[in-house]
Amino acid sequence: MNNQFCFCTLAVGKRYRLHALQLAQDLRKYAPGILLIVLTDQTAEFENSSNVEAIQHQLQSIKGYHDKRFAVAAAIERFETCTFIDSDVRITAPINQERINNFPPGLTARFGCSVVKHNQGLSNKKKSTKSLSIIQDIATCHSLDIQEVNWLHEFMFTLRRQDDREQDFLRYWQNFSYYFELNGIYDGEGNTIGLAAAAAGLNFTFRRTDWFLIFKDCIVKEKIKNGGFQIKNVSNLFKEHQKIEYPSRSLSAKVSLRISRVIQIFNRHLQLRLRAILDSNFQRWLDKLKASKLTAE
Repeated sequence: MNNQFCFCTLAVGKRYRLHALQLAQDLRKYAPGILLIVLTDQTAEFENSSNVEAIQHQLQSIKGYHDKRFAVAAAIERFETCTFIDSDVRITAPINQERINNFPPGLTARFGCSVVKHNQGLSNKKKSTKSLSIIQDIATCHSLDIQEVNWLHEFMFTLRRQDDREQDFLRYWQNFSYYFELNGIYDGEGNTIGLAAAAAGLNFTFRRTDWFLIFKDCIVKEKIKNGGFQIKNVSNLFKEHQKIEYPSRSLSAKVSLRISRVIQIFNRHLQLRLRAILDSNFQRWLDKLKASKLTAE
């Protein structure tokens, strides 16, 4: 077993567990000896996956996006380097293990751009304006030039230890995620990750060539649209992905699932507010942010 590098993912809910089981099979085939750490609500479902360490986890962030930090924290605690990868990503060819053992210290992203460019390009202009306002608040608090902060596509990124700055990065990620969510922005964790890396002084590198061959539906669709892929080469992967994403359900089951999700979101809102109030580290940081806003005015 590789004791320097691991993959990690988040798989809470049936469809994400099914995706993660496929990912585990791919890694067992194409990256033997590399562990996949899975944070999940049903650890028993991974008992037969020899390359998986399943850790019990219940979602804390409103829509689950920021819970990726818990998977990264569990992985970087034990390994020098970890790559977070969305559970619905498929590995399609052997992985060069020498290459993945040589990521630079800090954060490495496959896709991304400046945080300003990304948010200005959003089709939802109201959300774009709100996100940029929150980003500016955080940047001002930490004396960051917003033009120098990076955004990354959060489906896959790598963290390598860097003089314990990765621990600061994770703490900032938590504080910033609270602030975004308390202000009504529940997704876009690529913004938060970029800000946390900048605040922690973590190196941020883009490695824009393929690290290894993967299938990620939204990425492949974009490449197909631009002529970079032929549909016939990935049609089976699309079919498998769609089968998990859109299972056949009765109307009553759909209604029940929708009600359950609404209740879960409501409960997480309440839990977030309570955690934020009780988190002394966050409250100190929030006081600092409020003071910086007053000074800026």
